[in-house]
Amino acid sequence: MKTTFSSINALFSSIAPSYDRMNDVMSLGLHHVWKRVFVDQLPLFNSNNSKNDPWIYVDMACGSGDIGALVLERCTEKSIPISPVFIDPNPELLSIAQYRLLDQSIQWRQESAEHVSLPHHSIDLYTISFGLRNTDDRCKSLKQAYDLLVPGGEWWCLEFAHPESPWMASAFDAYLNVLPVLGNTIIGQAEPYAYLADSIRSFPVKDVFLQEICDAGFVNVTYQPLSHGIVSITRGVKCFS
Repeated sequence: MKTTFSSINALFSSIAPSYDRMNDVMSLGLHHVWKRVFVDQLPLFNSNNSKNDPWIYVDMACGSGDIGALVLERCTEKSIPISPVFIDPNPELLSIAQYRLLDQSIQWRQESAEHVSLPHHSIDLYTISFGLRNTDDRCKSLKQAYDLLVPGGEWWCLEFAHPESPWMASAFDAYLNVLPVLGNTIIGQAEPYAYLADSIRSFPVKDVFLQEICDAGFVNVTYQPLSHGIVSITRGVKCFS
């Protein structure tokens, strides 16, 4: 589907006030579970973490700040030093996140995943949650993330995926057909959710996606399906050489 919005950024501006409510509806509340599973696995909270200096952490496509809030909460609980940078191309969503997270340690940036003005080799951890499929150039975004990370730094992604089970794939596709109806019923807008459904369908299948991650330079790439493959957690490490 070709959106009539002038840009994906404009589309997200149109749904920003109802962004969190629609995430609950779209995922039947499961996005909270997926995000907690995702955050729990980050290397920040690995029992072997012996890093004493603050982690330089980028949350790309931070949206309304829910992943960032979970990370900061866990860091506070475990007394883990962190220097967070929250980035999103959409000013309305950034404003919501800033209002939600009144933390003076956060550096806020309105930038896209393809063009980040941080120095190369400067961050330890990069996360992107349900944002990679909305970038203009996915492969360029992956390469930019690789360039930003220090050697040994890690890239983590939580994203919708394509279930491998035929019955689940069929059920999920049927649900995607309902999304525009839900959008129209709840916020009076069908088009943004027709786009979101289409963006999920057009995201690459597992093998293609993993190859794109490897092509960006990442090694030790892993893939973990959740909820029968509706979403996945992927991880890559920047090599030392």
